[in-house]
Amino acid sequence: MTAIAAVDMFMVATVTFKLLYAVIVLSHHRRRVIHFEVTQNPTQAWLARQITEAFPWDTAPRYLLRDRDTSYGICFQNRVRAMGIEELLTAPRSPWQNALAAYCTSWVEWVATDGGRCGIYTVFALILVFDWRLRAGLLEEGFALVVVAIRP
Repeated sequence: MTAIAAVDMFMVATVTFKLLYAVIVLSHHRRRVIHFEVTQNPTQAWLARQITEAFPWDTAPRYLLRDRDTSYGICFQNRVRAMGIEELLTAPRSPWQNALAAYCTSWVEWVATDGGRCGIYTVFALILVFDWRLRAGLLEEGFALVVVAIRP
C-alpha cells in the first residue's frame, strides 16, 4: 500500500484528428504506473471506476494528489471519499505541484504528437515505455529539468 498516489488526465489527437482521453494513476512511493486507461468518451462515472480498478480491496493510498480539473466531479469525489482516500488538490494552474504525473503526461503527449501516428494502442505502448524507463532509472537525470520546463 502506498501513502501517496497521483492521478492525471490528458488528451492525445489521433491521425484522423479524433481525441483520445487517458487517465494515469502513479505511485509516489516506487514512482511507477499503477493503472492507466484510454477512452474516447470520458465521464465522471468512468473516472470513478478507474480509481476503483487502480486500488482494489484494501490497496488504496492514504492521499490522492490531483489537479483541479472539472472532470473530477461529484461522482469521482464521492467514490474516493468512500474508499477512505483523502484528496490533495494542487493550486490552480500549477502542474509542477504534481510533477511526476505532469512529467508522464507531457512526455506521452510529446512523443505521440511527434510520431504523427497515434491511436489507442500507441498511447498504451507509450505509457508502458514510460513506466519501463522510470523503473530502469533512465529518467532520473532529466526529471528536474522537465519539471522546471513545464512551469508557465
